[in-house]
Amino acid sequence: MTVRAGCPQRTPAVEATVAHPASLVISLPLEYTAFCLRHQEPYHRYSHVRLRHEAASRNAVAAALGDLALNWDGALRSACLPAVAWRLLRARVQAAARANDPRPPDTLHRAWPADQADALILRYRLSLTTDQSAHLMGVDPAVIATHLRTALRDLPR
Repeated sequence: MTVRAGCPQRTPAVEATVAHPASLVISLPLEYTAFCLRHQEPYHRYSHVRLRHEAASRNAVAAALGDLALNWDGALRSACLPAVAWRLLRARVQAAARANDPRPPDTLHRAWPADQADALILRYRLSLTTDQSAHLMGVDPAVIATHLRTALRDLPR
């Protein structure tokens, strides 16, 4: 199996079982839980920059991770799990932004295409490295570097 940068190798699925007091049993794969624990905080920071509202940010992240849980098997079979998760997160954040205002609330998404604006947010507003940004978005670090170079070149002098 070929593994792209930002796309972790897959390990055999192991499940965690949570018993609800009303005898409802919810089983979540440990890989999914680990993915959520690793990505929840940077996802929230990203959504908070975009939405500028704590509750809306948390709700967007929770909804995106819920979407990922519902599509977990397909996401695992995809070429890159982090890329699938990033698309789900971006869609939820965009939907939350449109619910409050039809224009994107942040200046970067009004000025640049979504991938470039996201790269700028991750790198410069959240102070992530190029490699960390690439991992979150599920792309090669060279893609992030290109987005950043292009966006910075297009800045007004």
